[in-house]
Amino acid sequence: MPYIDIHTHNAKAQEEVLKVVNIFPWDDVEVNSQEGLFYSAGIHPWYIDEVDVKDSLRNVMEWLDTGKIAALGEAGLDALRGPEISLQEEVFLRHIELSEEFEVPLIIHCVKTYNEILALRKRTKAKQPWILHGFNSSVQMMRQMTEAGIYISLGPALLKNKRLQDVCREVPEEMLFFETDVSDVHINDIYTKAAEMRGVTEGELKDLVNNNFRKIC
Repeated sequence: MPYIDIHTHNAKAQEEVLKVVNIFPWDDVEVNSQEGLFYSAGIHPWYIDEVDVKDSLRNVMEWLDTGKIAALGEAGLDALRGPEISLQEEVFLRHIELSEEFEVPLIIHCVKTYNEILALRKRTKAKQPWILHGFNSSVQMMRQMTEAGIYISLGPALLKNKRLQDVCREVPEEMLFFETDVSDVHINDIYTKAAEMRGVTEGELKDLVNNNFRKIC
């Protein structure tokens, strides 16, 4: 049973790890099917005003048409960096539409905009899975997200952040993922810590995350 790394920027295949590798639609990359590698693609909010949004979304749609990517994103909202939130929201809404149209999950970048993400989930009545990558908020916010049908992905901060360790203990097992994002941390270190927090074996934790992955991809 592999470790699932639901969001990473490291495209190197690793033994016993199944990765969802983030790529950007303006990158010159060759998206090939390789054992253990899936891909996600979208417009990160930081770069919206630096790229041609229409061309970038066209590239994403071409990948979606050929089945070469398993998820959209990361896309979302960032209150600290990027263009004004209204523009970020406009682009994010387009990702939501594509997620619904192509029936693929949406991996979400969210910085100090958790309430806005929740409001958009309810407003759009989206049916496809949303995954909050690098979740960094409270148990109370986690509960609001999971009740709205939004998955929680915990990353390297889990190793040291006591608030996130509390979150890890409480996330419903059917809504849980883990990731390495841009770090050099090995995904198994995150699973080891999470298993300790949840009072289960690492094997049991891998089983439940694999079940979640099969459910959405």
